Amino acid sequence: MSETKEFDRKKAEEVLGRHPELRMIPGVMNTRVATKWIEGKDTGALSINLYVFKKKKLRGLKKTDRAPTSIEGIPIDIIELSSPDFKLGDTAPSKLPPEIQKRIAGGIKK
Repeated sequence: MSETKEFDRKKAEEVLGRHPELRMIPGVMNTRVATKWIEGKDTGALSINLYVFKKKKLRGLKKTDRAPTSIEGIPIDIIELSSPDFKLGDTAPSKLPPEIQKRIAGGIKK
């Protein structure tokens, strides 16, 4: 990776770090710095990607629930997770009995 691209990635990661509210947008499952995609093609341009299970039409969203198109000059890209094998809650731990699921739940035990 060239020095310029490495600098751009670091800058974009710093911007993402300053904006944890992006994860609070309804429907956003994850965020990361990656490249922007348009019509299924990687443009190679860095962006802050917001991952959702299903994209929603802008018409149906309140302005407060919309993702910005860019933040601090870094474009935002909404990526729909569309793997046919992945379903919310369909994980190996979710198939375990409830009493075991409680023991393996995330968090810090004191």
